[in-house]
Amino acid sequence: MTADDRRDAPLRRLCRATPAATGAPSSGRRSSRCSTQSRIAPRYALVREQVGLLNRQLANNLGAIVTIKSFTAEPREVDRIAAESGEYR
Repeated sequence: MTADDRRDAPLRRLCRATPAATGAPSSGRRSSRCSTQSRIAPRYALVREQVGLLNRQLANNLGAIVTIKSFTAEPREVDRIAAESGEYR
């Protein structure tokens, strides 16, 4: 399973029980769950991307904490993380 597969798993669960998958007769219409998935997918992708950016910044700051402290840059880094966090909200 790739990272994309893991990321998209919650969306695929929304569309799992379609008539074709269950063997039930199809009315020719798309499942409302699939419709929901297509509406949610773009927003979900944006949220996941923002979480990735926030996690990257946090990991970078934790790895460089000695450098940040040596240059007394804590307030600057707090502001950067606050801005990234605000974007995620």
